[in-house]
Amino acid sequence: MISLPTHIYIPDYLQYTMIKAIILDVDNTLVDFYTMKEKAVEAAIKAMINAGLRMDFDDAYNKLMKIYWKVGIESNEWLTEFLSKYDKVDDIKIAVATNAYRKIKSAFLEPYPTVIPTLIYLIKKGIKLAVLSDAPKLKALKRLDAMKLLPFFDIIIADANKPNIKGFEKVLKGLNVKAKEALMLGDRPDTDVKGAKNAGIKICFAKYGSRTKNKLKTDYEAEHFYDLIEIIKKENGTK
Repeated sequence: MISLPTHIYIPDYLQYTMIKAIILDVDNTLVDFYTMKEKAVEAAIKAMINAGLRMDFDDAYNKLMKIYWKVGIESNEWLTEFLSKYDKVDDIKIAVATNAYRKIKSAFLEPYPTVIPTLIYLIKKGIKLAVLSDAPKLKALKRLDAMKLLPFFDIIIADANKPNIKGFEKVLKGLNVKAKEALMLGDRPDTDVKGAKNAGIKICFAKYGSRTKNKLKTDYEAEHFYDLIEIIKKENGTK
């Protein structure tokens, strides 16, 4: 009888690595964040004009959006700064603008159409799912909950400060997977793409959600969220 060795050494370059986890950004990856914000700001301006703001709508929109991006999309100071610069700080205008903004934001806070069926497919295939977002934790959780996405994820890391790799490392540790066993999907070259590459994680650029041209080398580019299905099939040799 021929006895077979109990262990055969296979060099690393010949070993096949499957993707066991997908790490997802939130804004413009799971939800059309840009459109949601733009429509909400439009509603806020209309509400302020109805409350006495004497500005042309287009002029007000352009000026408010500049302030909005300058102070930060997660800041609560954009309305105050806008009014102090172009009108006067008025509690009534802030109140009606805030209410209009939140109402429209809630209406547009829906995941891209193929997100949920794609996530269900990935879970059925045994893929672990994680969120890695730069948004403040409470805001990230609120968005995920509003979109009914919280139950899909094994781990959620916010305040990530990408491209710092610490957030990526927390996700890998929490999922108990190696960097080479994970794939990141995100829309920002300067944070998602760069951060994943620095952490040794494969990266898929969410081209469908980005308004920034990516000049960095990526493993994949997604035209739609559901492209993840074909990527996993290719990576893991499955049907």
